[in-house]
Amino acid sequence: MFAVAATATALFIFGRTGGNIIPETTTITHAGVVERDGRPTGRLLTPTTLRRLEALAQRERFGTLPTSILCTGVLPDIASAFVVYRGHKVRAHGGCNVRFTTFYNALYKASGVQ
Repeated sequence: MFAVAATATALFIFGRTGGNIIPETTTITHAGVVERDGRPTGRLLTPTTLRRLEALAQRERFGTLPTSILCTGVLPDIASAFVVYRGHKVRAHGGCNVRFTTFYNALYKASGVQ
């Protein structure tokens, strides 16, 4: 039930999964609240930052990215990064897609998670 509520209030969800590393999920809500693995981080993004992240998603045409990006030469034990925005989930195994990587890095930086 909690996961459904979190998804309903989420503007951005991103993180890593698979590989030999602990998975993590960061959520940025419509109100700008940043949560890491379901727990608030104490960070609050401004409406301006949220608008800039949404504008970046549009510029990078996030909604047109394939749902799975498999980069050549990436070992199978390396974690995949993922982003969910407006119901479109993209998982990237490797950093070969500049549009995905640009958006993912911007979310990571804005969220302040370590």
